Amino acid sequence: MSFTGSLVLAGVGGLVYKFAGGQSYEKLPAVTIPFNEYSDKVYKKHFTKVVGRTKYILMNFFKDAFTGGAFIYPFRGFLEFNANKSSYSTTMLSVLSSYLVMFALVSFVYWATITPMYTAFLIVLGPIGLFIAILHSFLQANVFTLLFMRLSHFNNHLVEVCLKKKGLQQDSHLGKPIKYYVPVNSVYFWAYYFPFKLVKYILGLVVLLALLSVSFFPLVGPVLFHVLISPFIAQIYFSKVLRLQNFNNLQRRENIYLHAGQYASFGLLAGLIESVPVLAGFAISTNTIGSVLLNIDYPMVPEIVTVVETNIEIETVPQETNEQVNY
Repeated sequence: MSFTGSLVLAGVGGLVYKFAGGQSYEKLPAVTIPFNEYSDKVYKKHFTKVVGRTKYILMNFFKDAFTGGAFIYPFRGFLEFNANKSSYSTTMLSVLSSYLVMFALVSFVYWATITPMYTAFLIVLGPIGLFIAILHSFLQANVFTLLFMRLSHFNNHLVEVCLKKKGLQQDSHLGKPIKYYVPVNSVYFWAYYFPFKLVKYILGLVVLLALLSVSFFPLVGPVLFHVLISPFIAQIYFSKVLRLQNFNNLQRRENIYLHAGQYASFGLLAGLIESVPVLAGFAISTNTIGSVLLNIDYPMVPEIVTVVETNIEIETVPQETNEQVNY
């Protein structure tokens, strides 16, 4: 439960959110490309796009990391909650309760299976070793708990509450955000989509397991784990806001790449705060609020991202003021 169970629950939570309601499903336009044109219009195009995206990230990552002081927004999220407790408390208590239940279950299994091994290994250090084993158990149980809590998206309602509190709501005239899909019976699925996704998920699993192995190092491991996955943490938080801004799934992904440094900066501070057990139960909510505030101050326009995506070349997307963006 503490390891495999958390991974399974995290995967289930992610899938539920990915295919949740409130989206309009449309077939990916690339599905209609004739197979004899795949060399240029699919394989070469996507390769060029990945190369261009990678170059853009490498050239702009550190500059973006300090754009707008994204790293302070987890703290701004706390200040926003503190100033409007009545608006956020109900949802926050629900999220906190879910966290505490999950944390208790994971900790129980962890203490019954893994903690004895740490204790046996560190007992040579005497009382200090025992203290390290106990403290590390809580830190790593928190890591496994957050794998599920972040991907379960229990805190989605906080995004809507914060936007409403700031006088910004989703424009009903825009309709539902689009979720592009690839039919299983299409050539595109078997010739490109499935092989690409298979390799992607296998590599992702390998990377995740490698990063989780880092978290097993006493005390520093769990904290370092959150530092290393900071871009992933930010992606989870901001996907909620971007979906409400009517970004389709392709635009949301592209937006993360275009502002990788800025989002990683936010994710780094959010992850460090969430490294503290129990406090993490509160931080999931305050960090969600912080992500909304950052998107209000530095919003994106979906149409601009579409231009970037269709032209393949990665362009700098101008920041807009919140008066220019209709949520």
